[in-house]
Amino acid sequence: MQGRLSPRPSIAASFSTSDVAEEFARAKRLGFSYLEWIYEADRAEENPIASAAGRAAIRACAAQSGLPVGSVCGDYFMIHRLAGGSAQSRRENAAALSELVRWTRELGATRILLPLLETSALDTPSRSGK
Repeated sequence: MQGRLSPRPSIAASFSTSDVAEEFARAKRLGFSYLEWIYEADRAEENPIASAAGRAAIRACAAQSGLPVGSVCGDYFMIHRLAGGSAQSRRENAAALSELVRWTRELGATRILLPLLETSALDTPSRSGK
């Protein structure tokens, strides 16, 4: 179940390195074996995973706490669909996925979760009525 171990920042607030560090430490104390980093469409450019400095800060928090980032959830793709839409949007979203793969590797995570449901569900002949 996705969730936070610290208060979720407001839309206007930026990500706080001290909050992230405390969240890693809290998860370690609670016995978690790893954390899953969430990459959402809202404030995507503010997410620490989207910058080299942010990824370095995430790695530092993981190292300091002894709790790795084991996976990254690409909730971003629930809004920015990988299938459907225009050819241009599919190319842009595929490029965004390629970046997320690179960022995930930099964090040392071994899994990316792609929630292909709701608006991002893949169309099939039986689903689309074709």
